Amino acid sequence: MYKDRRMDIDAFRGVAIVLMIIFHLTFDLEFLRIVHFNFEDLWLVLFQRVVGTMFLLLVGISLILSEKKNNEGYKRHLKRAVKLGAVALLISIATWIVAPTDFIKFGVIHCIAVSTLMAPLFFRFKWLNLILGIILIITGISVHYTEIDYLFWLGWITHTYTALDHYPLIPWFGVVLIGLFLGKVMPEFKVKNKLTESLTYLGRNSLLIYVIHQPLIISLLLLLFYLR
Repeated sequence: MYKDRRMDIDAFRGVAIVLMIIFHLTFDLEFLRIVHFNFEDLWLVLFQRVVGTMFLLLVGISLILSEKKNNEGYKRHLKRAVKLGAVALLISIATWIVAPTDFIKFGVIHCIAVSTLMAPLFFRFKWLNLILGIILIITGISVHYTEIDYLFWLGWITHTYTALDHYPLIPWFGVVLIGLFLGKVMPEFKVKNKLTESLTYLGRNSLLIYVIHQPLIISLLLLLFYLR
């Protein structure tokens, strides 16, 4: 099942999964008012952005590597994008139930789903992807405001816009484009030990872990700190 996958990429994704779980644990502790964290603190903002950057770089890298080995055309990427889109919709619904004013409208999975649709248009490029990626990132560094309610997915938000998670295409598709570039130039790293094998397992089941880890963490915290 995994014979065509690179262990180093899956292990790197496993590291991102571990960091994501740590970040979401701090978020859940704050959300449930067990331990106070200020998510405007620079270290937490940077922590979240580093994790998001890792995931989106890996999207670009993995798409290029997958295209090299499978060459099944756009249909394969469309199926993947639809699957991710369904997960993104479930996330929006679940967060709307829990936090209706701050629910996730275009989070990291939404961004990955749309990027998976768009990325094949850029497969033939190499250095141009790096250049375009940098331009998109620079363009999206500052917050862009608009009076139009429905441009949040692109990176323009109203002054009243709030969301638990927000990864618009500008700048984050730029990170995917840099991932496409890296997928064409980076060598394979072969380090096999118990740690990398464990990280590889996490990386190869990343979507499932993403879906179940938050309900699991919240359930365990409620059990430990409230039902006690």
